[in-house]
Amino acid sequence: MPIKAAILILLVTAAAAQTPEFRSGTQNAPVLIFKTEPEYPLDAQQNRVEGKVTLYVVVGTDGRIQGNIRVLRTLGRDLDEKAIECVRKWRFQPGTRDGIPMAMTATIEIAFPPGPPNKVVRV
Repeated sequence: MPIKAAILILLVTAAAAQTPEFRSGTQNAPVLIFKTEPEYPLDAQQNRVEGKVTLYVVVGTDGRIQGNIRVLRTLGRDLDEKAIECVRKWRFQPGTRDGIPMAMTATIEIAFPPGPPNKVVRV
């Protein structure tokens, strides 16, 4: 049974430039409505690689991740790629300002727990 990674959305802010007159409106962050768990590569589990990958994304008005995803905190190429691959499949209810859907940025943290302990094999 594969170990699942923990997922946390940390921060959501408006992606569009904000002028003072727009800040007075009601703003709602995107809401996660569908997510998948990242694959935790077996070699990373066996080597007990653990930690968090932090990603910076833009959630579009259609609720999908737009453009390039930036890695803010890395665990190495394999785990970073698995985290990005997973988050690209997520769907959100778009964020809004004054009831109008807007593209917004989010910082997403994917935690990979330690792998299982090494097994002792008797010969």
